[in-house]
Amino acid sequence: MSNQERHGASSTSSTAGHSRQPEQGSNVGAADAASAIQNIIEVLNQSLGKTSTRQSQNQGQRSGQCQTVDQEMARSFPGFFKRGSKRRLPSCSKPAKFIKAWKPFAFSAFLLNKNVEMTPSSAEELQHMQAGLGKRHLSMTDDLTHSEVSSLFCDTYPKMKSASGGWLLYKASGGQGRRRLNLVPPESEGYSGSTIRCATGGGKTMLYIVPLQDDFDLSPLPSDAQEFSLMPKAECKKCFKMMPLQILALHVRECDTLEYETLSDSEPEVTNSPPAFEEKLTDAKCPVCMKTFPLLELEFHASFCGDLESSESLQTKSPDIMKPDNEEMSCEEDVLRWLAAQVDTSKDFSICVSRINLVERGLLLWRRQKISSPVNTLKITFLGEAGVDTGALRKEFLTELIGGIETRLFEGEEGKGKMPKYSLNDLDNGLFRVAGEVFAVSLAQGGPAQDFFRTGATIFC
Repeated sequence: MSNQERHGASSTSSTAGHSRQPEQGSNVGAADAASAIQNIIEVLNQSLGKTSTRQSQNQGQRSGQCQTVDQEMARSFPGFFKRGSKRRLPSCSKPAKFIKAWKPFAFSAFLLNKNVEMTPSSAEELQHMQAGLGKRHLSMTDDLTHSEVSSLFCDTYPKMKSASGGWLLYKASGGQGRRRLNLVPPESEGYSGSTIRCATGGGKTMLYIVPLQDDFDLSPLPSDAQEFSLMPKAECKKCFKMMPLQILALHVRECDTLEYETLSDSEPEVTNSPPAFEEKLTDAKCPVCMKTFPLLELEFHASFCGDLESSESLQTKSPDIMKPDNEEMSCEEDVLRWLAAQVDTSKDFSICVSRINLVERGLLLWRRQKISSPVNTLKITFLGEAGVDTGALRKEFLTELIGGIETRLFEGEEGKGKMPKYSLNDLDNGLFRVAGEVFAVSLAQGGPAQDFFRTGATIFC
């Protein structure tokens, strides 16, 4: 092929190629855009897949970390981190009602035997204690009412159950010894636990229970009385009796060992001995008048035998003279024998008195004796002293009492005789009657006779 042909063919091909270029360019641009879009979508999908996997991995790691933290906290603090449900508090829709628990307080109380204005002395406190009165330690709460307080006192002091005259509480003023009592005013509803707490200062001050119209007997109670049921007891090694410690301290001084030894030794011998030996034990001769008396009455007879007349006259007289109903009394000695015969030696008229202010207390104790009578044998016991009354204590008591009666109930000049004082209070209180009984008992039981009456003086009992 020639060059011209080659040049012509190339020109024709170039012209043809120039004619096809616009169509091919348009197709190539569309394909490129589509591929670019696909590439972008793939890139987005890949990026989204990577982020999702990363998030899932991160969540797994975080959940693992959270589980490990919870486990560690549960191990370290098991009380706060438990798998169980939390304890729910009760609903507070209705407020809970709390009952106040009253705390009891203790205080001391002292029951007096009568309405007085002064505190008792140490000797009187011992006398009150032996009679079931005196000091006690009590415990109560502030919410007690008057009736509950009264029942508490009655349980502590059984003698208050029979008292119907009312009572009030007093407390002593400051100082030592015998002090004046001041009233603790009750409230409108009486004495409550809060009132007593305030009056005692929380249990530091002792309160005195004063009966308004009743007088309690101060005679010593037996060791098995109800008043001593809560007191600690011990056995006397001499007589083997159980008694409270407070009474045992006084009983030990008075307990006669020889008496119980002779009784214990004589019991087996009496059961095996003949009747003649029993008479020797029950009867004995008086060494003064040489007469035979029962052993129990010989002690009483010996206390006044010899004061009436000499032993020679007693040996010559007949015992029938003791019966004034059959023969006429011709002298004063007959009257004294008749008075001595009226004494009931089978019973005792016991009085336990202190030597302090003996006259006043002796008259009051004599007047308050309701169980026994002055017709019985008078037995005297002095508080705080050891001794059995075989006649000497009785004579000493009657001598002191009659001498005090002379200055207490009578007036007049010495040596000219005295007359009873004009005192309606003493007459209403029965002191003149008591004086007459004291004079009669002194004459009948070997005591001194009064010699200060004026001729014609009369005691109206």
